[in-house]
Amino acid sequence: MGLTIAVIGLGLMGGSLSIALRNWEKTTLVRGFDRDDDVLSWAEDHHCIDVTARSLPEAVQGAELVFIATPVRTIPAIFSSICSYLRPGAVIFDLGSTREWIFEHIHFIPNHISYGGFHLMGGSEKEGIRNARCDMFSGIPILVSPSSAWREEAESLVQNIGRYLGGRVFFCPHPSMI
Repeated sequence: MGLTIAVIGLGLMGGSLSIALRNWEKTTLVRGFDRDDDVLSWAEDHHCIDVTARSLPEAVQGAELVFIATPVRTIPAIFSSICSYLRPGAVIFDLGSTREWIFEHIHFIPNHISYGGFHLMGGSEKEGIRNARCDMFSGIPILVSPSSAWREEAESLVQNIGRYLGGRVFFCPHPSMI
């Protein structure tokens, strides 16, 4: 049985990630959420996602793996709003680049999940899902920053994802974890 993956935020990075992971043999379903209905429709029509979610709770329902690919300043609020809907054992990543700020603004991490940063060191000068590509992350570094709520089994999963994406995973622990 494969993974149910939720991608919250379907811009260039979230869209590229959803396209790539949708084709991964370990994926059963990619559910996408974006606040823009036109983006959601386009993503579904162009097979970037399997299922459209109309709310954050619906997006993460039953997901084993969740990616928050939204602007940095929205990540703590989104994370906080999905916490009570996360299944035990779920692995949650955000794609934010300012790790210290995000960790300072996330005030509670349930102990039944793994949470960390998943910063893809790539992109494009173009933006939006219409410019998303499944090969966006090939050959790039992927910086993974585990939070204090990190389970060892998440490490194997993130290594597998990195290999599949064609990237190179580097673990960068938060200073409070060193």
